[in-house]
Amino acid sequence: MLKHSSKHDFLSSNISFLAQFFRNPKSMGSIIPSSPFLGNAMASFVPSHHSPIIIELGPGTGSITKALIKSGIKRENLMCLERSPKMITLLKRRFPRVKVVEGDACHLQSVLHENFGKVDAIVSSLPLKSIPGPVVSKILQQIHDSQADEGVNIQITYDLRPSRSVYLEKFTRINSKIVVGNVPPARVDVFKKKLA
Repeated sequence: MLKHSSKHDFLSSNISFLAQFFRNPKSMGSIIPSSPFLGNAMASFVPSHHSPIIIELGPGTGSITKALIKSGIKRENLMCLERSPKMITLLKRRFPRVKVVEGDACHLQSVLHENFGKVDAIVSSLPLKSIPGPVVSKILQQIHDSQADEGVNIQITYDLRPSRSVYLEKFTRINSKIVVGNVPPARVDVFKKKLA
């Protein structure tokens, strides 16, 4: 029964993902969900000390969410911020006890104010290269102001050139990993915010 449910979730997730992609391609980073390899790479950079508070931006069907939970992140310490109502319904069904919130990363601080304080890690699958520059600037400011001083920001990109990151104005890259097992290959960048 569990195997059947898991297979149903997989099919349902991929159909939802494709439907969202064709509805609004620029809102998606890729035509298929992130692979377990990419999810595991992102989860490996989440701080393991005490009981970290994690925010996931743009969780889509939850492939990264699944990897975060599998890595040991407590569901009650994880919040997923998603814009698509269909994806939200899917995420709530797949991940009971994870806080799934409908909202926009441009208003991250107000969402956090209602749910958590500063966060230890922000895990982002947002397709920043497809988002207009002024909106990206606003998102990055929200991420900067929401992150604890010792926190990290983990971002995926399909642009494998490390020098071309919009983060570098407000953040310092502290780690990076190319995941060739993903389709298409992706890079995971880890940033800490620059302190005044």
